Amino acid sequence: MGRTFCQLQVGRASGSETHRNAKTELTPVSQRGILARRVTFRDNSPSWHQGVVMDALVHETEACLVDEFCEAIEMPDQPWGSLKWMSEFGYVRGRTDIIAVDGEGRVIAFEAKLSRWRDAMHQAYRNTCFAHESYVLLPEPVARRASAHVHEFKRRAVGICYVSAGQVVVCLPARSCEPIQPSLSHVARLAIGGTEHGKSEATRSQLSR
Repeated sequence: MGRTFCQLQVGRASGSETHRNAKTELTPVSQRGILARRVTFRDNSPSWHQGVVMDALVHETEACLVDEFCEAIEMPDQPWGSLKWMSEFGYVRGRTDIIAVDGEGRVIAFEAKLSRWRDAMHQAYRNTCFAHESYVLLPEPVARRASAHVHEFKRRAVGICYVSAGQVVVCLPARSCEPIQPSLSHVARLAIGGTEHGKSEATRSQLSR
């Protein structure tokens, strides 16, 4: 694929300021061929060093972000050790983007959002009903902006992570808690045990019994 650069305005989620004349190219970010736009621009946001030039992936869809993350957690030396995982875990209260089980049998949940980090935070807090640790998964620039509100995440025991260069980076570790619905944690473990990574989902009818 040839590289095509164009002029781009990148809006900031927190205001009306835009970044002009950024270079962007369509870049495959996973072996599955899902595309994102790699953007280089100068960001004057307070959460970054003044005037730093950022080279970030602006994902086309949340599915792209999830796909990149799922490949990263299968790499060695990621933060939680060896994980078994599945995507699209549906239960009575909603649907979680990714759930995983670590070597100690603890359930870890991840909610992905491209920009609406507050929505992701509230959904991740909801997931603490069955997860021992719960995270929001965000693009790197959004994760760094969200990190400026660390007190809101700590109050809900929710962590923040992103993917950079194929590795998972934890901005804020989630506080480990005992789930208030251990029976649902058990269902999550069973669901992961009965799936092929990333390709099957537990049905809502199974999980609402």
